[in-house]
Amino acid sequence: MKRKLFLFFLALAATLCIAFALPACVSSEKSNAPFIGSDGLEYTISDDGTYCIVSGMGTNFQTDIIIPSICNNLPVKEIGDEAFQSYSLTSISIPNSITLIGDRAFRYCDSITSITIPDSITFIGESAFFLCSALTSVHITDIAAWCKIKFEDESSNPLYYANDLYLNGKLVSELKIPDSVRSIGNLAFINSSSITSIIIPDSVTSIGNSAFSGCTALIGLTIPDSVISIGNGAFSRCSSLASIPIPNSLTFIGDGAFTGCSALTSITIPDTITHINNSVFFGCFSLTDIVISDSVTSIGNHAFTNCSSLTNVTIPNSITHIGDYAFETSGLTSVIIPDSITSIGDYTFASCISLTNVTIPDSVTSIGDYAFGSCTSLTKVNIGDNVTYIGDQAFLGCSALTSLTIPDSVTSIGEYTFSSCTSLTIVDIGDNVTCIGDLAFVYCSTLKSIIIPKSVTRISESAFADCNSLESVYFTGTAKDWNNIDIGLNNTYLTEATIYYYSESQPTEEGDYWHYVDGVPTVW
Repeated sequence: MKRKLFLFFLALAATLCIAFALPACVSSEKSNAPFIGSDGLEYTISDDGTYCIVSGMGTNFQTDIIIPSICNNLPVKEIGDEAFQSYSLTSISIPNSITLIGDRAFRYCDSITSITIPDSITFIGESAFFLCSALTSVHITDIAAWCKIKFEDESSNPLYYANDLYLNGKLVSELKIPDSVRSIGNLAFINSSSITSIIIPDSVTSIGNSAFSGCTALIGLTIPDSVISIGNGAFSRCSSLASIPIPNSLTFIGDGAFTGCSALTSITIPDTITHINNSVFFGCFSLTDIVISDSVTSIGNHAFTNCSSLTNVTIPNSITHIGDYAFETSGLTSVIIPDSITSIGDYTFASCISLTNVTIPDSVTSIGDYAFGSCTSLTKVNIGDNVTYIGDQAFLGCSALTSLTIPDSVTSIGEYTFSSCTSLTIVDIGDNVTCIGDLAFVYCSTLKSIIIPKSVTRISESAFADCNSLESVYFTGTAKDWNNIDIGLNNTYLTEATIYYYSESQPTEEGDYWHYVDGVPTVW
């Protein structure tokens, strides 16, 4: 009996131990749950249990916050995601123990005017300082450490709003990158409007994306031969920078690297560069001279868009591709397209209002949409014999163009292709065109005569609308062929013009006929 009682109580004790042990396990699993520190701030413990993360304001309702370096005998290493988001902080002290500032950590803290970033920080998350619009200064103690910080986006760098960078209490105007720096990080000095000059040492091999974007007071720049890469937007919006010494070591210039450098007057692309990337010189209004080396094989989209002072550029034969919008709204007066080019992209030379003449070589097979649209000074264009495609609106608004020959290689004319060419008087359409698109010649108000081949089977709606000067249509086929053409609505000026039918010899029957005399259409 005693033995049975002993076993009963032993089993009961074991059961109670297990029952009381369960809550301890649960508590252990929740060891990283938020807790309030002695300073009233909210913290969590890292997953590995080795450090603390500031996760919120907790019960601390002060506007001046001091983050401790130690909490619960653990180092405080991170400021968590959204930790101080939308709080009316006026100042915050970040200890040297902090290595990371999380996503949106100070977003909408629009009362902070100044912040000190310790050397220990290596990462600042997405939108960490988004709309911290009252920031006027950022304080650091080590340029090399600052260059190594990984900023997730523009508003993760407090300089994006603050503009003024202070090194050991002194406003940085002449920035000297230390010899210990190998790479200048993305967004490192974005919008640092106090910087007037930058000296980059031989130790640096790369300049990150948007590293100096928006340094609007920058006038002096030294880039050593050690640099092989300049990132996307690296010097964009440096609106006071008149010259940029591009070293011969450089092999890569990123998209938009010099976008908006509105004071830049000249540039030389070294032999080490093979591609001029997208938007590299977009909006360089003062750029008058550029030398493109024979090593370059392509010019990217928007590469020279809005370079309104660029009147001349030599495109070397090494280039095989010119991107969309590449020279849109530039100041070009003439352009020679090399035989190496096979296509002209959409809007490539659009709105080049000073461009007077252009020759498209036989190597080109396609002309993109609006490629020469609104080139209002263009009086002459020679289209190569191998062009098979002319895009919609390709020559729309070329109001100075007086005559036009479309080669036999072209099979169709797109929508609005030559619309609003208000000085155009004669058009010769090649022998293989089958379709003239909608509104192709609309508003060509001075067009008097046009040669239409018998290959045409469709003249689309409004193709010749408002061509109120049209008198003569020289058709290369017979009256029967003409009557078989499907002519769309609103082409009254075309159908009411005199239609002349081609005849090699003088016809014996009555009617309206024509032939060529020295290449000129002449009525029999």
